[in-house]
Amino acid sequence: MSNPYRMENQETKKCTSCGEVKTLVSFSNLTGASDGKQSTCRTCGNLASQDNDSDDLVELRLKKRRYDSSVMDRELAKEIGEVWS
Repeated sequence: MSNPYRMENQETKKCTSCGEVKTLVSFSNLTGASDGKQSTCRTCGNLASQDNDSDDLVELRLKKRRYDSSVMDRELAKEIGEVWS
């Protein structure tokens, strides 16, 4: 039984994410892999990266809002003479 993910003088490889058989140029290089290529194609990798970037961006914006809010609270407290610890 042959392994469809193992590369032995093949021109194509099956993406582990979408399951499509694609040419080797559709996969990024990965030095540590037995075949020297990523297990997911570039398209799937880019989609996963975009999903992660959008989640990270939302989280970053929320952190910035919380920080800005706490700074404004401190400045307001200083103006009215409250002790802030």
